Order: sequence, then structure tokens, then C-alpha cells
Amino acid sequence: MATYQNITAHVDFSSLESYIKQLENLRDEYRTAYTTDIYTNAMDEVKSAYGGKDSDAYITKVGEFRNDFDKMTEILEQYITHLKKVLTDYRNTQDYLEQSAKALKGDRS
Repeated sequence: MATYQNITAHVDFSSLESYIKQLENLRDEYRTAYTTDIYTNAMDEVKSAYGGKDSDAYITKVGEFRNDFDKMTEILEQYITHLKKVLTDYRNTQDYLEQSAKALKGDRS
């Protein structure tokens, strides 16, 4: 004999939209902080403040982390894209189920 469990799922669309917006803001802040502030401004200041092997080594070492920062931004972007797709899929499914329920025929007496 089959046993059925009551499974309930609820998606709060406005909370998910708000979370996506927060992630987009964080992504933009991260991109600005590490791309503009570190790689443009800070490295320019280091280059202008002093020169030599130690300066070159520091600039080269920081440059090696650039790929890591770019990967983090890419991962955030992929996650944001995924959440947007999930939100769209949930909405489409809810709309489909609503239309399907309205299309049911029954006794209206």
C-alpha cells in the first residue's frame, strides 16, 4: 500500500527578487573595489611612489590574483543568472498551474 506525504512548497517572489538585486549590487561593488580600486588606483600609486625590483615584484604578485578576482565576479554573475532563471521558471509554472486549474470542468451546482 502506498503512503503519501503532504509536501508543501512556497516561493516568495519578492524576497527572491530582493536577494537577486542585493547580489547584483554586491557584484558591482566587488568589481569596482578589485578592478578599479586595486588594479588601477592602487597599482598606479605604487608605481609612482617607488620603483625597483621590490615594487615590480609586488605589482606582479598582485597581478597574479587578477584571474581569481575575475573568476569570483564570473561566479557571482552565473549565480545571479541562475537565480533569475529559477524565478522565471517558478512564475511560469505558477501561471501554468493557475491556467490549468481554471480550465478544469466540474459540476457548478
